[in-house]
Amino acid sequence: MTRFSPLDLNVGYQLWNFVNSWFKNPQGQPHDFEDKVSEILLEGGYITFVRRRVHGKSCVNHEYDIITKKKNDKMFLLIECKTGSNLLSKNEVLSFYARAYDIFNLTGKVLEVTRANRVFEYPFEDVYCVLISSVPLEKSALICALAFGILVIQPYCKFESYISIPPIQVDYFRLICSKRRVNEGFKQEVEKLCKLTFRGLLEGQGKIFSGQHLYTILEKYHKIIITLL
Repeated sequence: MTRFSPLDLNVGYQLWNFVNSWFKNPQGQPHDFEDKVSEILLEGGYITFVRRRVHGKSCVNHEYDIITKKKNDKMFLLIECKTGSNLLSKNEVLSFYARAYDIFNLTGKVLEVTRANRVFEYPFEDVYCVLISSVPLEKSALICALAFGILVIQPYCKFESYISIPPIQVDYFRLICSKRRVNEGFKQEVEKLCKLTFRGLLEGQGKIFSGQHLYTILEKYHKIIITLL
């Protein structure tokens, strides 16, 4: 299966199903949510570090809900998990991105993670940001995340002027698993959008796109894909 990023498509789909289930029926405390996300990643072949503090270039320690990677992979996923009852604001997205950027700019590109009172060093080439939320984001927050290339996995909801649509990676996974014949040209366009909306900081620091434009395209493609499933 095509791999567009450090997060496998099938794992992203499982995470999306999970947040929708939690949104409809919360199953515990925030730590329980984080542990379940970690469990899904572990089953997908990832190494996970849950609720760890790591220092950035600024020498400030940042706590991350989950830091994960595939074995022998030098691309890390920094994951922020959110639960609660209020829609997430744009400030939550900006804060997450700023902390990730501080990690990405570490001298020597080496991430130090403490485990069982030992410090392990992990060289990395790129860092990707994933925001996994049990509640939808405000539209401005999703637009901000799209602009910075942050992958947002949130519950599907319809509001008066906004739909908290699935990430295009989820729609693409459902599309390729469908038994319906799909135009190859359309599939290629969706693949491009998968890469465009989830970018590592190596590329993202030099490219900030119009989040509003990307959301408009995503909404259009989502409606098309739904008819093909």
